[in-house]
Amino acid sequence: MKENAGSANQHTTVLPFILIEMRTTHYHYPNRKAGQAAVSIFSTGYILWICWIHHVTGMWVYPLLDHLTSFLKIVVFVASLVAINVFYVVGEILNSFIWDKSRYVEEKVDAKNKTD
Repeated sequence: MKENAGSANQHTTVLPFILIEMRTTHYHYPNRKAGQAAVSIFSTGYILWICWIHHVTGMWVYPLLDHLTSFLKIVVFVASLVAINVFYVVGEILNSFIWDKSRYVEEKVDAKNKTD
């Protein structure tokens, strides 16, 4: 049980750094369809990799999957694809909220003036 608690702490420890990075770095997102397609392809590859590891070793990298029926595994995998796409859109919205166009234009003009 302690391993799981430690793992959860390690995963949430990066949150402050993600928020700092979001505040200090403006990202140029591709159009939404292309971005979600890329995230979906990556996620599908990760899910396939998890299944491949189970096929080769007979063990699931996430022990919870060992207790689920095949149908529930599919539900979990589809839910994870949906969740990652929701997180992508939320990140895009937060990025545009934090970096409104007027502020971004001002910084772009300042950067251009520095190079001239």
